[in-house]
Amino acid sequence: MENSAVITVSQKGDLPIPLEIRRQFGIKKGAKFYLSAKNDTIILKNVTTPSFNDLDRILSTLRKEAKGLRMKKSDIDKAVADVRSK
Repeated sequence: MENSAVITVSQKGDLPIPLEIRRQFGIKKGAKFYLSAKNDTIILKNVTTPSFNDLDRILSTLRKEAKGLRMKKSDIDKAVADVRSK
């Protein structure tokens, strides 16, 4: 279902999201969004925090890939230190 609305930017720059759209997407107070703007189009994408199961699955995949590449913990530590020093 597609919803659209005309909204007015507040004096502080806030963009109100109509109640019907907030309900449709389950948007609650404090929700985080990624904002992308190009030309005359603005896109808001809901940002969700991954669950512990999601993080565990990602970490498991990364460990398998690192093992397949024969990476050692010291290799990863060095790569992290290099990125953090930039």
